[in-house]
Amino acid sequence: MQVTVSIHEAWFARPEDLRRVLALLAGLEIPPPGTGTSTAARPVAVAVPHDPREDYEEPFDPERRAPARREPDRGDAWEPPTDDDEKDAPTNGRHLLGWASKQVPDLKGALLSYGKRNGLRSKIVDWTPEEVRAAYRHARGIRPSTGR
Repeated sequence: MQVTVSIHEAWFARPEDLRRVLALLAGLEIPPPGTGTSTAARPVAVAVPHDPREDYEEPFDPERRAPARREPDRGDAWEPPTDDDEKDAPTNGRHLLGWASKQVPDLKGALLSYGKRNGLRSKIVDWTPEEVRAAYRHARGIRPSTGR
């Protein structure tokens, strides 16, 4: 049997772990004890070669030294508003309405109720830039419902 192993270039940055993996693979070439041949007349002493896996105190665990992520896993988790969000904030009612419809869950209803509570016009597209910024900050602060 032949096994082909491809090594990703990131492993070269972890030489100790790569050495352990290669030693483990080399150990697979060592036959298990007691597989020597013998004749009925006299037993044959089988020399057991050194198993390189015995050189290590702990077994190789690739998850133990997993590289840290450079960027967090965004997923669907809610995140509090940050200052970076302000530079991408909608500048008029049309943009605000488009942004709200792309959120999960949809925030158009929250914007409409915010406008009604604050005495704004009933059409979001008619809001002033100041009203849009205030409504955007309000909508960013709303935590989505967990369904509980």
